[in-house]
Amino acid sequence: MASFRNLNELYRNFLDETKFGMKESRIDYLYSLYENDYMKTWRHLEKDKEVRTKMKELQKEKKSYKYPKEKDLLESTLDSINELAKQRNSMIFEKIKDCHPPQLVFDLHGFTVRSAVEYVYEIFDAMKQTPQRLMNNSEEIVFITGRGYKPKKKALTGRPYKSEPKALRIKAALLRTFQDTWQDEQNSGRVVMHFRKRLTYADALEDFFK
Repeated sequence: MASFRNLNELYRNFLDETKFGMKESRIDYLYSLYENDYMKTWRHLEKDKEVRTKMKELQKEKKSYKYPKEKDLLESTLDSINELAKQRNSMIFEKIKDCHPPQLVFDLHGFTVRSAVEYVYEIFDAMKQTPQRLMNNSEEIVFITGRGYKPKKKALTGRPYKSEPKALRIKAALLRTFQDTWQDEQNSGRVVMHFRKRLTYADALEDFFK
């Protein structure tokens, strides 16, 4: 009962359904990741809200720069946004070191396409290089890309869009770059990456005598 009240209080204070917002499913996930610790989840959500506010401010700032005249300012701003996007996932990244955490779910909102792929490489390498991972079971990691719905035509001009939304480009880049990845059947805004269990000596013997 207390857990239910705590979750409702977290929803009331942090639920934000706007772009770069905090969805109910994400609050549920963080609450479980902190083992239903209300105060730890609250502090995480408070910090995340501050980071998202900075990201939104930088997104607005980015749109004011003229390319190529202000290329350096634009690239510097994009680098700052990418760093903040990584910061939002830092606690989850640290969970890779744990033996048996809940399923890891990373949020790629805010990343540029290139930086999203580079960050997923970091996660991939960390999974492979952490000795205690994949010893007993195969695992899956989820990457939230967003659905990236694209209107057929621009509202003001009536002309069709020439480029895909960034969420769709990130999703396509992950599916193209990494093996054993697929779009979540239940949620088109998520990509699942499968990591196979490490092959042990016992596994090799079992396969040999089959």
